[in-house]
Amino acid sequence: HPSVGDGEVTRTVCFTVGSYICNWNQEIRVKNCTGYFVYQLWPSPYTNAVYCTATDSALGDPCVTHTVLDQPWRSTDCSRTECRDGTWMDDGNLAEGWYRFNSSGGWKIPETVVPGYHCSG
Repeated sequence: HPSVGDGEVTRTVCFTVGSYICNWNQEIRVKNCTGYFVYQLWPSPYTNAVYCTATDSALGDPCVTHTVLDQPWRSTDCSRTECRDGTWMDDGNLAEGWYRFNSSGGWKIPETVVPGYHCSG
């Protein structure tokens, strides 16, 4: 994750779905807003792939103009059977834009590989 002084940076996230560990990659943009991060996200590249969180805009400043994603099932600590009754979630319809994670599941995208069958996948 970037420091405040780095401004907006490009990073690569990987998606894990079921036993396919880090099988799909996608570039995103990240900005440190002093105390939290915002992310410019695009629809996920595969069905049942979601952006996860870990506990550790073209218009205006994305630290001010962003959408909050607050679903607890995004947590890497959440298996799909524990948090979604076995239902797979999907970010395929996510609108392009800047997002902030803010939930009991965490507040930033993990910097390590997500285990299979966690974070809805």
